[in-house]
Order: sequence, then structure tokens, then C-alpha cells
Amino acid sequence: MIIPGKKYGQTIMALGLFLVIAGIGQSAYGFDMVGGNLHRTGVYEGSAPTDSGDVKWTFDSGSAISSSPAVSDGVAFAVNFDGELHAVDIETGNQVWSYASGAISNSSLSVAHGTAYFGNHDGEVHAVNVVGGESVWRFSTEGTVSMSPAVADGKVFVGSYDGHLYAIDQETGDQVWAFETGDEVASSPAVADGTVYAGSRDGYLYAVDQDTGELAWRFETADEVNSAPVISGETVYFAAEANRLNRIYAVDVDSGESRWHFDLDRKAVSAPAVAAGTVVVGSNDRNLYAIDADTGDEKWRFDTGAWVVTSPAITDGMLYFGSRDHNFYALDLATGREAWRFEAGDRIQSTATISDGTVYFGGVDGILYALE
Repeated sequence: MIIPGKKYGQTIMALGLFLVIAGIGQSAYGFDMVGGNLHRTGVYEGSAPTDSGDVKWTFDSGSAISSSPAVSDGVAFAVNFDGELHAVDIETGNQVWSYASGAISNSSLSVAHGTAYFGNHDGEVHAVNVVGGESVWRFSTEGTVSMSPAVADGKVFVGSYDGHLYAIDQETGDQVWAFETGDEVASSPAVADGTVYAGSRDGYLYAVDQDTGELAWRFETADEVNSAPVISGETVYFAAEANRLNRIYAVDVDSGESRWHFDLDRKAVSAPAVAAGTVVVGSNDRNLYAIDADTGDEKWRFDTGAWVVTSPAITDGMLYFGSRDHNFYALDLATGREAWRFEAGDRIQSTATISDGTVYFGGVDGILYALE
């Protein structure tokens, strides 16, 4: 079902227009999104601090940061609760520019081909030029856009609380298609091999053709699917929550058939991360769980002091995540052994991003942290 979306007038700098239309890609402008890639596995290239997490710099955004930052070409980008996108120099921690979306936001952003994409509670998807912070286009839905867009093959894929998964033309901001679910879409989509995967609060995980918006299959769970799906090999991993039944699911990527499920004591609202045959996911029971990716058996668990609502970021055999106990943790992926922790000024609800030996995350205190 195609829903006529609204695209607002374009405010484009000449340089920004050139970059978008010319299709300059990752060689000139980097790519980053929550989960580190279109499969949202949480795996990053390079290294991150292993022995300690020392402060490189902090940046005060003026409002809580619950979204995941992105890093591209020497600049860290973060959206705060006031809906402001801040661009910060990764060497100095000084602000390069800021952009006001005009509404509350907890949407993580994606950066691709010289443009940053994110949503807000007014139902808008914003495309912003990363050079000067100017608007490229805005696309309007009929509900809150709270999660991270995915950018692939000339399209921006994003869900809305109006119950639709949208495909938007990356260059023009025009609607390509809209797929209707039975409830709010609060799940960040993942993309693999021509298929877009996203969950809905109607209790289904959907697999949709990225070009046509036609349904390939859907998988029914016990209740809401707010977690972003994660694609690793031939399997899609995701969390679904309910009052009494909270599960991590492993589903065949082609058929949508169940492979296994793992039950939690409390709900998991963040996406899993998958690396080295291990699925890692946080829970509101204060634990971070490591689960065998093939069998669904528990490998280990790590107890923090509060809810874990962030997704782990993984690189070089280490994983990094924050907790609402104000601490940011670094653990050994294989054993769950703590390597170090850093105490922030408030709760951490922001999934970390890793780039060139530095870990970036936001705090409810409004601070963007860079640790090295």
C-alpha cells in the first residue's frame, strides 16, 4: 500500500547538492550507522581501548543523548533529545556546526555519501549535509520516527509510528514505496541481499523487497518487536518483548522459519550484536548475555547495576556497552571478563560507536564522550 508522503522544499548548499548528485561514496565521505553496518551486527573495524578508557574529550550538547553517535571523516555526529544534530571535531572535541530539527528526537543517525539522516517526534526524516549542516531535504510521516534509518542502493529505509516502513529516494527525498504493518514501527531496519528487515509493535518481524516494498515473509512473535534485527550469515537475530515472555529469536533469513529462541527474565529493548559465533544482548534484568549463535545456549552473563538498554559495539575480541548504572564497560567477548569501566555523569542509553581507536557514546547528562 502506497501512502502519499510529504517532502518539504529543499534547502541545499551548492556543494552539498554536488556531493549528493555525483554519488560520491565511501572513498570520499565515510559511512556509519548504529550497529556499524547495514546488517547491524555491531561489529566495527580497527581497534578500541583495551586496558583503560581515558577521556580524550567531552562535548556538552545541552540535552540528553540517548541515540547512537556516528563518525565520518574526522567528525563525530550526535543527536540530542532537543532534536539538535551536533557535528564535533574528533581531535579537539570542538563543535563544527549544529542543526536544529525543531522537535524532540531520540533517533540514532546514519551517515552516507556526505549526508546525515535521522528522524524526530514530529514524524520527519531529516537529510543534512555533513559539510556545513544545511538541510538537503525533509520527508514527513504521520507518526514519530524514533529509530535509525538505513541507507542502501540509493534509498533511505525508515520506520514510523504511523505503522509504515518507508523507502525514500536518497537524493530527492521523494517516497519510493511504503509498506503497511499492523502497528507502530519502532525498529531500525537492517538490509541484506535486496531485502529490508524490520519489526513492528504488531508482533511481527517483516522481510520486504527493497526495490518494490512487497512482502517476502513475516515471522510472528508473542508481542512487540522494538529491537532492530541483526543479520549474520543465514540468520536474523532480534528481541521481542512482552509482559511475561521476553525472547531473543533466531530466524532463517530466507524462509522466516525459527531456528531457536532464548528466554530472558526481563525484556530486552536494544538490538543484539553478533560476532565470533556469539550473540550478545542486554536486558532490563541488569545483565548482558552471551548466547551461542548456532544453538541458542547461554555462554555467559555479566551483571551490571541497572538496566542495559544499549547494544554492544564489538571490535578485536572486545565488546563495549553502557548501562543505566552510569557505567560504560569493556568486556572480553569470549569470556565476559571485565577489562575496564568508566563512570559517566548519568545513565547511559546510547549505543557506542568505534572509530580509529576511540569509543564514542552519549549520556543522559547531555555529554558526548570520547574515550581512548
